[in-house]
Amino acid sequence: MEALTVNRVPAAALVDIMAALESDKTDTTAGAVSALEACGQHARGYTVKQGDKTVMAYLLAFQDCAKKRVCWVVGARGNAPGHDLTDEVLPVIEQQAREGGAQQVAITTKRRGLAKKICESGFQETGRTYRKNLQ
Repeated sequence: MEALTVNRVPAAALVDIMAALESDKTDTTAGAVSALEACGQHARGYTVKQGDKTVMAYLLAFQDCAKKRVCWVVGARGNAPGHDLTDEVLPVIEQQAREGGAQQVAITTKRRGLAKKICESGFQETGRTYRKNLQ
């Protein structure tokens, strides 16, 4: 099994990179890859490669709150057979968050399996996000 490598890429490139990935496992704060475009220049994009093949991409955005700097995983998409991307990439994301000055990492997901896994790794559910499209 080939090792995974993480590389920083321009955040603006992630929409196309994520759209090209073959995966049904996608999470964004708004439930659509196009939500990534709203993060603009304050976001950091990353790809995960297995050899020469991009198997995952994700976007981190930093938000200064009242007492903490929060690193949001704004979007993530990927699939790497033989690898558990949550177990292998989440520690990298946590380190990238620390390097960005964050004291917290936040993830919004609609995937119950991911919610269970991240809670097992120390995350706490702090609420649920509900959206309604207005006509």
